Amino acid sequence: STSYTIFTVFNASSLATDDHEILSVFYDADGNFTNANNSGNGILLEIAQTTGYFHILHRSPMGVSSGNSFSSTTHISINQPYIISYTRNLPAGTATVWLNNTAIIGGGAVSSSATNGAFDYYPLNFTIGALNDSRYKYFQGQISEIIIFNRALTQDGIDAIEFYLSKKYSITLN
Repeated sequence: STSYTIFTVFNASSLATDDHEILSVFYDADGNFTNANNSGNGILLEIAQTTGYFHILHRSPMGVSSGNSFSSTTHISINQPYIISYTRNLPAGTATVWLNNTAIIGGGAVSSSATNGAFDYYPLNFTIGALNDSRYKYFQGQISEIIIFNRALTQDGIDAIEFYLSKKYSITLN
């Protein structure tokens, strides 16, 4: 399914060079993980070095503009812990990103171009803290926890997980 929810707890120690990849996942149809033929579907969570904004992409195929791309207008500060939550609900046609329990990107239209089931097949490349292709943009800081659900959670479900994470990592929710 291309509906899912991702929770990430992180603390960036630097935004000085390049983008900072928190999580990247892609399915590469040709099996060589180079994505040379733009043959895969991908998910990327990152902090943009130039703006300090949180950015998420869901692409099909990778390397082209089809799919979804969402950017916050909230600056991520260094040496401050955050909970980023992202839910993509393809049947409802929505995607939302929360930063410490405040929606920073809400109701974005979801493209169906990232094919259903693409992430249910191998080869699947799942990378934490770096980009999974030849550029290897490393995250500088701590990634404390990542939780992934294979469905879009309800607002109550998102609130419950964020409350749990905020207590575990002493993060103040908005």
